[in-house]
Amino acid sequence: EFDTICDATQVRQDAVDELCAMHEDPEQPNLDFILVVGGFDSSNTAHLLEIPQMRGVKSYHINTADCIQADNTIQHRTVDGEVVESEAFLDEAMIWDTSDDG
Repeated sequence: EFDTICDATQVRQDAVDELCAMHEDPEQPNLDFILVVGGFDSSNTAHLLEIPQMRGVKSYHINTADCIQADNTIQHRTVDGEVVESEAFLDEAMIWDTSDDG
């Protein structure tokens, strides 16, 4: 058996796995979701999305910051490779008013 995963990729996968473990531990801070940022054509980045998805952790894969819109929508890639738009991806408690009078 060959170990073909590079060290940097393994470190990233381990970090996502640790975040998922935190999500499952009631003694740890609450994890709202995991945001994976990287190219839609990267298999390594796609795998970073698979880890939380398999463990039941809400997660999104975006390729640029422009995927997140001010109207609380997010354009993201699913584990099946489809790019979709989701509305109200942030809970109301996560949103704050940034206007001068708010």
